[in-house]
Amino acid sequence: MNKYVKNRSAFSSGRPTSSKAGKKIIWLYLLLFFVAVTIIVVMILTGGSKNDDQELPENEGTTVEEMEDAIEELEIAEIEEVSNLESIELMSLVGAEYGGTARRGTENDVFTHVVVATLPQIDHATHFYEGWLVKPGVTEFFSTGEMFPRQDGKYGLVWEVSTFDARSDLDEFTQVVITREVRGGGPEPEVHVLEGDF
Repeated sequence: MNKYVKNRSAFSSGRPTSSKAGKKIIWLYLLLFFVAVTIIVVMILTGGSKNDDQELPENEGTTVEEMEDAIEELEIAEIEEVSNLESIELMSLVGAEYGGTARRGTENDVFTHVVVATLPQIDHATHFYEGWLVKPGVTEFFSTGEMFPRQDGKYGLVWEVSTFDARSDLDEFTQVVITREVRGGGPEPEVHVLEGDF
C-alpha cells in the first residue's frame, strides 16, 4: 500500500522522473529563444534600412557628380513646394522652345535662389551653363554656379546663403542671367541664353 502511494505521488507531481527529459526541455526553450531573437534582429535590420520618403537613384555605377546632381534635384523638388518663394519666368534668347523659371526667397535665415530651365543640349566636356545674379543699372553681378543636367532633360541650379553671411544689398540683385560658357576659359565668348527680372 505504501509503495503504491509513493509511486502515485511521484507520478502525479508532474516532475520529470529523469534528468535527461529536463535537459531536453531546457534545450528546447533555449532553441526557441534564439530563433525568436534572430527573427527580431532580422526584422529590425531589414525594416530600418528602408526609406519610403524620397530615395536617391541606385548608386551602382554612378559617379560622385551624378549623386550630387540627384541630391540637388531633390533639393529643388523640396524648395519648389515652399510657398513664399518669389517666382519669375525666364525668357529665352536662343529659341522660343527654351525657357525657365527662377525663384528666390528667405526662410529660416537662409536666402535661396533656384532655377529650373529647358536649354539646348551641349557637350558637357567643353561647355556648361552658369547662373548669374545682376544688379540692374550697374555692372555688379556674381555667379550662382554651374547648372547641372537633370534626369528630366532640364537643367537645375540651387544657390543658398545664410542671411548672416550675405551681402546687405542682396535683394537689389534682381536680374537673373543664364549663360553658356566654355569650360576651361577658351577664346569663345559667353552667350546669354536666358534672362529675367524679379
